[in-house]
Amino acid sequence: MFELACKCKCGLGAVKEHYEVHGWPQMLEDLETLRSSVGVPIFVESGLRCEDHNRSVGGVDDSAHMRCAVDVRLGYFRGPNKYHLVECAFELGFTGIGLAKTFAHLDRDTVKARPAIWIY
Repeated sequence: MFELACKCKCGLGAVKEHYEVHGWPQMLEDLETLRSSVGVPIFVESGLRCEDHNRSVGGVDDSAHMRCAVDVRLGYFRGPNKYHLVECAFELGFTGIGLAKTFAHLDRDTVKARPAIWIY
């Protein structure tokens, strides 16, 4: 769970109770299932963010990371393989999926219009 904590070390996400809102229990379960489905490690680059950290990394004001989102590294997912990750994430019920060159954004945001898939 600590891999999902805010990277600024403010303490957000440092305890289990931080994940008991906004769909995190299902997110955690589905991340583990996703790891099994794709058969290679999935490394979380960014998870839960406090407002200050979200602002400092250039996140949008209403970023899903302040509720229920992760960015995962695409190191093992080059070329067509990254679309396999997207397909598996969609099948598992992730409602927001963004694909960039080096990472994929996955969320279960209940505030923004979902489902949505986009490319950065």
